[in-house]
Amino acid sequence: MPKGAAPPLIEIRRLNLYWHPAIPFIQDLSLRIMEGEKIALVGPSGAGKSSLAGVLAGLTPLHSSELSLSARKRHIEKKGRIATGQALPPLIHHHSYSALARALIFQDARATLNPLMKVAQQLRRSIMRQSLPRAELERRFAVLWQEVDLRAPLADRLYPHQFSGGMCQRAVIAMALASHAALIIADEPTKALDGGAEQRIVDLLLQVLLHRGSTLLLITHDIVLAHTLCERILVMEGGAIVERYRVADRRRQRASPTRKALWHAAEQLLTQPPTPPALSRVERRTLPLIEVSHLSYRYHNRWQPNRAVHPPLLRDINLTIAPQECVGLQGLSGSGKSTLLELMAQLKTPDGGEILFQGKRIATMSLQERRALRHSIQIIFQDPSSSLNPRQRVIEIIAEPLRIRKRGESHAPTMPYRAAQQRAYLAMQQVGLAEDYAGRYPHQLSGGEQQRVLIARAIMLEPRLILADEPLSTLDTIHQHKIVTLFQKLQQELHIAFFIVSHHIERLQSLCTRSYLLENGKIRELHFKEMVALSPPVLVTHGALNSAEQ
Repeated sequence: MPKGAAPPLIEIRRLNLYWHPAIPFIQDLSLRIMEGEKIALVGPSGAGKSSLAGVLAGLTPLHSSELSLSARKRHIEKKGRIATGQALPPLIHHHSYSALARALIFQDARATLNPLMKVAQQLRRSIMRQSLPRAELERRFAVLWQEVDLRAPLADRLYPHQFSGGMCQRAVIAMALASHAALIIADEPTKALDGGAEQRIVDLLLQVLLHRGSTLLLITHDIVLAHTLCERILVMEGGAIVERYRVADRRRQRASPTRKALWHAAEQLLTQPPTPPALSRVERRTLPLIEVSHLSYRYHNRWQPNRAVHPPLLRDINLTIAPQECVGLQGLSGSGKSTLLELMAQLKTPDGGEILFQGKRIATMSLQERRALRHSIQIIFQDPSSSLNPRQRVIEIIAEPLRIRKRGESHAPTMPYRAAQQRAYLAMQQVGLAEDYAGRYPHQLSGGEQQRVLIARAIMLEPRLILADEPLSTLDTIHQHKIVTLFQKLQQELHIAFFIVSHHIERLQSLCTRSYLLENGKIRELHFKEMVALSPPVLVTHGALNSAEQ
């Protein structure tokens, strides 16, 4: 460092992080972040971005047998202080790494929140760490609550499980901003948000960085968002930084293959004209696979079930899905999309209306018919990490539906364990997971890899209908196209129908024959032209895409 120059806020030299004693998944990584900088760390799913965020935040379990740091090759410096050894300084006992000095916006927002505490109370606790008077605390709470657009009726009385994925994400962002941290580490902060909410959060982050002078490390697979928010870009692939450049100088530097692939995928996503898939006459004439009629639902008070403390979330919902049809569902965060999928999967009981599967009311089905229905309808949840057993390996998670089915059907022969594993390996191959992932646990996977495990598990029983709740939100643009292609292949080869909730309206336009819009508790069917008109605003213009170094 030149004499008289300001020291870096954080500096990492030759970081090596291991899952296996002989195989590092972060290799010889060096990183310097100056005070007030806005840096983006971009790369495909599984590149090691979130693992690096855990190291910077001091949350990586470095003393576990499966995860360790090379002590001789790691030095972290913060404003002149150097910390060495096998663990970062604890959050509380070292002021240079105190909770007030850094804030991490986690990728999995729902798992970050305490399920036993109201979300508003958790935000107040984050503000209380600064020892403010009660009047100032309430004022800051109201400002943050409004800044992240959590102004839904009774939202300050709800628990995390009553929040949508996007609302949980906004709450976690508010908690991070409450600390007035010098360094904000944002790990996929907009992945669970719709287009309008994404734009508001981007504007909020820019405003906070401008007024507070905070430093931002944005971790994302969205290279368009990275170029919008940040000045310097670090491209990560295979646990190493393969390219570093400034946004203003991107044309002068030869682009790495990873950057080219990310830009190409983003260009396809944003500029490719959508074409609606054709629905055959046979599919139009057949009996609906599933039909929802006059469905209604509201959250109830657990201790007073008959007391209507919450307004209806869903009112008079009507929709149909034909066999082998792909239907989309759009709507703002918190509009009830995930709740509707849980009602269709029989995970919640509606307050009114009925659901028919192949013309038969589910409420009147026998126990044996309901068991068969569980095989025919599979759901892919929005939050991958909370949907996976942390004590099971990937191969066991994917093969589990086969073991459960054979256990519940006395007339069916038991499938040998090896045969179930072979089926699981085939499913992994279909969703783009290499065989060496089979022995990993969920915490050893990136968010995109966890999502692909959920998709592989869902197709194991060859269902008639898959309810997919934001199946693309945790995937980079490269793998989004692969998953969409996979859905189209499964739709044709296995005759599977899809009901897909997605904020990526462009993908719905090219994948779905029809789409529904859910707003204010009611649903209506959209024509293709209306879907195009409702596409979210692009954060950068197509000209910026075309001018990028390809």
